Amino acid sequence: MIATHADTITTGAQLDELSGGGETALHSHTPVGGGHSYVDRGDPSVYDFNIGGALRDGTWRELDLSAIVPISAIRVCIGVITNSNAANGYCMFRKKGNTNTYNILLQHQSIAAQSFFLQGFVDLNGEDAIIEFNFPDVYYNIAQVTVLGWWV
Repeated sequence: MIATHADTITTGAQLDELSGGGETALHSHTPVGGGHSYVDRGDPSVYDFNIGGALRDGTWRELDLSAIVPISAIRVCIGVITNSNAANGYCMFRKKGNTNTYNILLQHQSIAAQSFFLQGFVDLNGEDAIIEFNFPDVYYNIAQVTVLGWWV
């Protein structure tokens, strides 16, 4: 499919709605003939979420992206960086409301004390900008999540 693309600089209320404030360049791709558009978040200067120790307990928890991602988004692209002292650690992300673990975004840390990077997509439920995550109860030196973009 051929896509059009545009770069815009946006400030003010529209930007606050899309990215939570400040000035940024939004980059979008729209398929010719309609369809969904991808909005590249641009160049964030820091990660968005640090998954702290109390949240790493092997249970599914909600991650609210609404300060960054508009509620009209249908899918989000995230980047994850982890570094654990334990081999065979993992982190998982899924659409809010799903109960199974066959349709998930999964990062497996096969070697201890090495940084692992994950970039992938998680669908949103159409009601809010919340996804679910699960980190095991192991010590992480780093467990950071950054929103890279989204589809509307």
